Amino acid sequence: MNFKSPELEDELAKADTMVSVVCQWFSSLSIAHFNIAPTITRVLEHICGDSGVHEAGRGADFRDEFNDTFTYTAEQARFLVSEMNRRFPRKDNKLTCIHHSFQGGPLHFHCQTGISGVTQTDYSVEVTNG
Repeated sequence: MNFKSPELEDELAKADTMVSVVCQWFSSLSIAHFNIAPTITRVLEHICGDSGVHEAGRGADFRDEFNDTFTYTAEQARFLVSEMNRRFPRKDNKLTCIHHSFQGGPLHFHCQTGISGVTQTDYSVEVTNG
């Protein structure tokens, strides 16, 4: 897992423990299935208009789009979102991982835990060929 800046690694260490676990799984899936080491671009930073989940230490963002170039194909993005939500169902029935654009910004993966937490349902990263 890469970090956009060194400070983000420190921020992730200060975030909710389960956010770190979710981020490690996202990274493991990305590397195992696509040989892509993902880059965290935001952990605790506040952006005007957001929900406050980042400042609360319950969210992290991974880069997809940068300078009109995508790290992942649409199919890869769908796979990552699907697997993350299957492995980490939230107790509040919301999604742990989404792929979206915020306020017209670049597409990215947003991972977060709910106030009531998430449950890890699978302890292995399955590698498939195809």
